[in-house]
Amino acid sequence: MAFFVRVANLLIYVLLFVGAIVFLVSDNGWVNIMVSLYLMLFAILLVILELRKMPDFLESSIKSEMGFLLHPKGRMVFMMMISLVMFGEGNLGIAIGCLLIALMALNGFMLWKFPEEYLSTYNAYDVDTYASSTSDGSFKPQLNEEESKLTAGAGDYRGASPLDEDDGVGGTEV
Repeated sequence: MAFFVRVANLLIYVLLFVGAIVFLVSDNGWVNIMVSLYLMLFAILLVILELRKMPDFLESSIKSEMGFLLHPKGRMVFMMMISLVMFGEGNLGIAIGCLLIALMALNGFMLWKFPEEYLSTYNAYDVDTYASSTSDGSFKPQLNEEESKLTAGAGDYRGASPLDEDDGVGGTEV
């Protein structure tokens, strides 16, 4: 079942690219040209992600800059945002936007009803090196070796402040 959803994803992403080309040639306004170029770029990116065939530099860039695309819920939100852009592109854009919303709902249904089968296609990108918190719930960033040497012995995050002095200059800390 997940295979058919992936095929449907690919077909809609290709349709998104074709629709962006149609918008590009139908109106010569600079705003439409820029929106069409962005939509083409997003469609290519989604096709590459769905096929799981990407060069290492692109994979590392996506992990560092757009990691949400590597998780199903993040990709569904991205599809929703693209569909909202499509609603401004005329009748064909409205049709493609509605198809994207229906596809997002189908992906959400698959994630809810068959989570093991659906998530198995996302296991290649399971490592989340840019998580906002550690496993213990603190929000301290993970430090590399050089950064940990620089901060060794620094103690708490905040350094000494004038409020910490014994003479009372600066008032009391609230």
